Amino acid sequence: MTSIAVDRYLNNIKTKLLSNQSICKYLYYDLDNPLAEADISDTSILITDKDNQKIFFTPFTLDSTDSQKTTLTIMVDNFDLDNRTNYYKKMDITFLVMCHKKLWELNDGSNEIKLRVNGIWHELNGIFNNKSNIVGLGRAIFDYSKIVQFNDYFWGYRYCLSVKDFPDLQSLGSV
Repeated sequence: MTSIAVDRYLNNIKTKLLSNQSICKYLYYDLDNPLAEADISDTSILITDKDNQKIFFTPFTLDSTDSQKTTLTIMVDNFDLDNRTNYYKKMDITFLVMCHKKLWELNDGSNEIKLRVNGIWHELNGIFNNKSNIVGLGRAIFDYSKIVQFNDYFWGYRYCLSVKDFPDLQSLGSV
């Protein structure tokens, strides 16, 4: 698969993420009720502005134990080649949601348990899981979730989707 095909795929994922105000608010606002805050007029700051960057397409990015923030890292891996056609027939999308321990719990006044990482997963699931032709490139099915710990301050979840049947990638990048 050419890198152009993977880059195109990641850019389509980026567009879907930035168009979802709930995900952007969960990441941007380090408050108890982020969904009650104003919409973010320029969501691209979550990727392009170094002071506000919360979405990454490179491996793990936390660099400080005292910075209270939530991040979302997106990676594609586990490419599976169809030997008959020389096209990739499967890949995984891994979403790594990491959250400072002081930001996990939300309080919207309902007296219900609500966790920021679960809110982000709910939104990701709504965009990507069990959808035909997600981001124009295939069908995604939830594969697994696993809790991860970076250090004493940052914990999160690794959510993995398996993507299959993506003709656009086949036409863009044979091996």
